[in-house]
Amino acid sequence: MTARVHHAELWGDRGAKYDWLISHDVTDTHWKTVRPQSPFYLFNPQNTKRLDEYNKGFKITDAMPVNSVGIVTGQDANAIDFTSKDARKLANDRQVPIECVVPLLYRPFDQRFVVYHPSLVTRTRMQVMRHMLAGENLGLIYMRQVALGDAYSHFGVSRCAVDNRAFYSNKGIMSLSPLYLYPSSEAGAHKLFAEGPGPGKGGRRPNLSPEFVAEFAEKLGLTFVPDGAGDLKKTFGAEDVFHYAYAVFHSPTYRSRYAQFLKIDFPRLPLTSDRKLFARMCALGAEVVGLHLLEQVPEPGATYPQAGDSVVDKPR
Repeated sequence: MTARVHHAELWGDRGAKYDWLISHDVTDTHWKTVRPQSPFYLFNPQNTKRLDEYNKGFKITDAMPVNSVGIVTGQDANAIDFTSKDARKLANDRQVPIECVVPLLYRPFDQRFVVYHPSLVTRTRMQVMRHMLAGENLGLIYMRQVALGDAYSHFGVSRCAVDNRAFYSNKGIMSLSPLYLYPSSEAGAHKLFAEGPGPGKGGRRPNLSPEFVAEFAEKLGLTFVPDGAGDLKKTFGAEDVFHYAYAVFHSPTYRSRYAQFLKIDFPRLPLTSDRKLFARMCALGAEVVGLHLLEQVPEPGATYPQAGDSVVDKPR
């Protein structure tokens, strides 16, 4: 006999729920029949109206195949501090070279410094994080699953290594994909993470899969350049792709349209064939990246009505 899955929900405060449960049982509950589908086999009803549309996009881990979750120290108080000077003191106390002190995105918009050494960092994620330390780079932050009541908003950007709680969800930890991969001087390094010098600055190459680049180039009718940005008339570059993706992922329409799918798997990036739209999204994405990195923050529009020391004190 084939099993069937039924689902029902009850919303309200505790008292109302107790009253309802006392006066009802399984025979007079309004059940919905659930038909779990591959690959997740969810036991909750899901509106699959836009699922095929959503699945046409590139899963971000397929588009940017080199990625990992953030680092874990297991002893933040001994490994992380607010300033480089204080972090160097931690390094000296543990007899670790001060060259191991590097910037770390600890929480959203909260950059600190970490003593990045195996004696203090339990999970270094070195195979991926080294690309964020080797030279100028951008890292896309995202999450596979979230279980918060609000809409999915777990996208960020970093120029440095990231902590595993740079973003929070009670279902998992964040992931980071560096835009550029730098060559490794280590003998026997895994080929996926270091394939020798590339065509870009410092020998870097884009962390974009050939299949993704080929499909996007065909849609746009533009030639891909592996380092920097293109002119968006004949060429588009790795940083254009990053900015386009960042704009899409921060679009309220994208987040609301695919809200239920974003909560259960890695986000997917829809590709456009409209060059004007692509150029506009690249510009918007670059602007948001600058804001989130606190590199292009506009002058505040608010002013103080009278002179003061700007200290937040007890109101009078």
